[in-house]
Formats: sequence, C-alpha cells, structure tokens
Amino acid sequence: MEPFTLRHQKALLEKRIMVSLEPRLRERIWQTIQEYNETWEEVTETNWSYSTNHLEKTEQKLKRLIGKSVLSAKTVDGLKEGMEAYFKEGYPSNVLEVVEQFYDELREESRNSFEKRINESMLAFSCRWLLSNGAFFASTQSFSRSFLKAFETSSGEMVSKGLKTSCGRLKRHSLTIVTKTQSRLR
Repeated sequence: MEPFTLRHQKALLEKRIMVSLEPRLRERIWQTIQEYNETWEEVTETNWSYSTNHLEKTEQKLKRLIGKSVLSAKTVDGLKEGMEAYFKEGYPSNVLEVVEQFYDELREESRNSFEKRINESMLAFSCRWLLSNGAFFASTQSFSRSFLKAFETSSGEMVSKGLKTSCGRLKRHSLTIVTKTQSRLR
C-alpha cells in the first residue's frame, strides 16, 4: 500500500488534512506494535541464516516506498535516526504510515486483533483517525464509536458462525461506504 504521507501529500501540505497525536497515544501505539512484532529466521541464497521481524521489514519497505535511505526525525536535540525516532518524534502522520505498513507485514490471522487494538487506542485518546483494512481514515468521534461497536458485534457473530470470509467482505464494504461518505464531505 502506498504510504499515508504520499497518498495524502497534497492535502497534508495544504493543511486540508490535520493529524495530531499526543505523545501518550504514540507510546501506546508503539507498545502495541512491539506486542505484535514477531521474529523469525530467514535464509539467503547462499545459505546465510539471519533473524528478522515485522518491524525491520516495515522499516525497509517504508524507506523504499518514501525514497529515503534512513528514517529520521528533526527534534530540538537535532536529527534523530531510526524507526522509533521517526515514529515517536517525527510528524504525527509518520505514526499513521508506520502503522499501515506494519499492518501489511502482519500475518492474516493477526490483522483483525491488531486493528482493533489500534482503534481502541485512537478512541481512548479521542483521536479522529481509525484503521480499517490497513488504511487510516478520518472520522467524527460519534461515528468512530458507532462504527467500532457495530463492526465488533457483526464480525464477532460472523466469525463465531464460521463466516470468516463474509466478515472480511463486511469489513471491506464498510470501509468503502466510509471512504465514499468522507470524500463527499470534502
């Protein structure tokens, strides 16, 4: 998926999209990412074995997608490099873009619970951004709570009845409706 800051580059520059995340929310999301960050072994063509994880893969992918050799953040103490600095001390939109790319690296069976935890965090801190199918969208607070409650109820019932595929379709359909509604509001 194209990174958040590239998808919304013009709107961010023109300040039609505003992203604001307080430090405690960034920390909570970072801790959630750490909880879902799995490590595994990979082997190269030359039989060299090494360990990697979702966060390392996310950083490599994000650097390539946004065209940077190093992820960094300008702070009052100077330039800080690395994924954690980019996430915690960079632009608030960096957080959304890291979460979206991290979601994309997760195994399919981990994505729903990760998304739910991210959305719970956003709602707890009254943030208007919600994650759906790995992409963030802006919403009103009342819409956010209603959407999350309705989705949890319907998807929980569908999964318990063995309708996992239908649950995925419902989620994609819900995102389509939300996206179309929001584009009409712009």
